[in-house]
Amino acid sequence: MLREPETYAYTYPVDALGPGSSLGNPLTFVRLDARSDVAGVWGVEHQYYLGLWRCRMYVDGRPLQPRTTRFAAAYQLTQHATDDVTVDQVVFVPYGTEPLRSVFLALVGRNLADEPVELEVEFDLRFPAVSHPDFIKEPDPEQREKPLQIWQEDRILIARTRPDPFFRASRANPNEVRILQSPVTPERVWLGAPGRARLWFRLPLAGAERREWVWQLSFSPFGEDDARAALDADPVRVFAETRAELNRRLARLRAILPEPALERAVYWAKVNTLRVQHQYAAGWGFTNDPPQDIVVVRDVAWYSMGSDWFTPDFSRAMQELVLRYGTEPSGKFTEYLRASHVPPSRDDYGLTLNDDTPLFILAVVHHLKTTGDRGYLQNVYPVLRRAAEAILACERDGLIYVDAPGTNVWGIASWRNIIQGYRLTGAVTEIQAECAAALRAVAEAAEVVGDRDGAERFAAAAERLTRALDEQLADHARGRYLLYRSPGGEALADETADQVFPLLFGVASPEMAERVGRRLLSPTYWTPHGCRTVPRD
Repeated sequence: MLREPETYAYTYPVDALGPGSSLGNPLTFVRLDARSDVAGVWGVEHQYYLGLWRCRMYVDGRPLQPRTTRFAAAYQLTQHATDDVTVDQVVFVPYGTEPLRSVFLALVGRNLADEPVELEVEFDLRFPAVSHPDFIKEPDPEQREKPLQIWQEDRILIARTRPDPFFRASRANPNEVRILQSPVTPERVWLGAPGRARLWFRLPLAGAERREWVWQLSFSPFGEDDARAALDADPVRVFAETRAELNRRLARLRAILPEPALERAVYWAKVNTLRVQHQYAAGWGFTNDPPQDIVVVRDVAWYSMGSDWFTPDFSRAMQELVLRYGTEPSGKFTEYLRASHVPPSRDDYGLTLNDDTPLFILAVVHHLKTTGDRGYLQNVYPVLRRAAEAILACERDGLIYVDAPGTNVWGIASWRNIIQGYRLTGAVTEIQAECAAALRAVAEAAEVVGDRDGAERFAAAAERLTRALDEQLADHARGRYLLYRSPGGEALADETADQVFPLLFGVASPEMAERVGRRLLSPTYWTPHGCRTVPRD
């Protein structure tokens, strides 16, 4: 399968790595460790179908040691070796071709000696989700405690979710099925609770022979017949079509940069953008902390302003998810959606406004500008106008004031909204800058659709907010922006990197833009690893 070179692939010694990569397609997300063992298989139903798939190999009782791991857009590969035998362990997830609810694991053995050898392979599979030392994100308890029924049929291992009233996972779907198809019948099988299976294989390698064996894990929330229908897919065809589809998508945007490392960084940013584009039950979306079904509206906005350049259809579909389900009665956009449900549950944390609303307005207008689709603009403009009105409902003396009921996510009007016991409300500089830019964008959209009154009103409001930002939220003596004014109007001068927002959204005066930019790029903020959140001093 692996005959062609990968231009931007890279290889590291296994002992120099932490976790491995993550692979994904619209229906599946897979985590791998440094030696290409599977550390979790998740489906967009927000269910884990496999917690662990560990592979160990031996020749004459001697273990093959993992040497290097290769990362490519379509796969991850770890080379194992001992004396005259090498085995590449390759894992890939189909992309752009069926079966999407599958994971393939291939072993490519090479006997460099003239004498035949026998490769002994041991698989250890845990079908409920498990905690893994390489990952901070933990599966929910009901995923780890899910009871299963497991049985073996010749080359087929089947694991079915079994509802049990004594477990919290008693509401689990009895149609959830996982099927592992092996290329040969295992020599020995051990099945145990909870949801664990061990398989042993003996694979012959003739002298100077190169040989491949491929296992396929198929899973489905719709029953055994559906999972079985995906089996027997030609792995060579699936792998070739996966690589071709990824190459086609990745070729849509190419950055010509002065350093090869930067070009590779852009390439891998696109790769990882594609891996988290999921088709949930409620619609298309991505999550900021995979694997999960939480689609955060601010992240939809930032993400789509990048994906517009090479996957604009996905940007459109994800925005339509928010437009359909994420508008609150006031016209503002909600904080997040749980997209595996129809209709999705949502929460706005009780804030009168947050950054989600202006950022999503800006993202929709960005999409309209990059695609030039006026028909889409005609459809979405009424929603954008209502969102703009929701912003203006929070205006007082030119400043956008936000109220909130508590602390942490229930009391922070900012992108950095998970801080225990912290509260950030009132006229927040970040929100002010975003709202000024969003109103300016809605004014441009109004002009295009022929809403002249709206264009004039929102343009005037944008100018009013921009002027208030400079007059009431800027400390001209120090050349810095305030973090916020309290609900009572008191100026709070806590300094953070959040003062970059007026620069990002083009609402800083030339003088303030120069002074703030100079400070943010100074050693007070800047480090060899990037920008600090708060200054050293």
